[in-house]
Amino acid sequence: MHIDMDKSKCGRLGANAFWKRFASDEIFKEKMKTLWKTQKVDLEQKKKAGKLGAEARWKGHTKKQKTKERKQHPVPPKNQENSLLRSRLCGYLSGDGGVYIRKEKHRKATHYDISFYPDHESLIPPFVDAFENLYGKKPKVKCLGNYYSVHVCSKLACEDLVSITSFGTLSWVAPHKILDSVDAKREWLKTYFDSEAHVSKNSICVQSVNEQGLNQIKSLLETFGITSRIYKYERKEKNWNTNHLLFISTKRDRERYLNEIGFNHVLKSNKLKAQLSSRGARIR
Repeated sequence: MHIDMDKSKCGRLGANAFWKRFASDEIFKEKMKTLWKTQKVDLEQKKKAGKLGAEARWKGHTKKQKTKERKQHPVPPKNQENSLLRSRLCGYLSGDGGVYIRKEKHRKATHYDISFYPDHESLIPPFVDAFENLYGKKPKVKCLGNYYSVHVCSKLACEDLVSITSFGTLSWVAPHKILDSVDAKREWLKTYFDSEAHVSKNSICVQSVNEQGLNQIKSLLETFGITSRIYKYERKEKNWNTNHLLFISTKRDRERYLNEIGFNHVLKSNKLKAQLSSRGARIR
């Protein structure tokens, strides 16, 4: 039952102090009881006030919803330019990131998160620009020592990207739905290699526990005339996943990779150029 207390007395004392005095002071208690009994209550007025309050709250709620709907970015159309941007994001997220859709158990809420962890600042602009152009939202960037965190919450982006391909260390695959042109294939390979490739003296190497994914990369490289080999590496710990390593080894194939696909990653690009230039390679 709701008790309409004397606001002036309760306000001066505070709720806790009021009830403590009410329990310990008999004179105060009787005085308050008498006041509540004699207090005139206009039920119609209260009903009207409650109705007006409910209407105001509903009006505010619908206004917020309409504003939210107006601000929501439209689903990016399927065209050549957007295929390249999607390919770029998919390559980066398959290599050094992920798309996470998580439902809470105890309340009706779903979280939509996208995270990318590049090891060099040269990879941040290509990722951020592609995301902003596609989904109208700018990811937040943080420096975490020797790498960066690029994070954004977006239901639109998460649902769009998982409809194209799958992500995750063991389950990523090439997004064949959008790799419908040579440029889209080039963009995906470039950004995946930006994240995962290691440029050594005599090879370009990509390492993964995902054998299916590496076989798809091998096939895509062949469309550019680049030959690669995949080797299996069994680790000492039985519970660890088998490692698979893809190598681009010959001078011809590395030269072709640089000229046909290349890197956005400045350090990897410069290292490969320097190695090939010292051996008389033709670099475009």
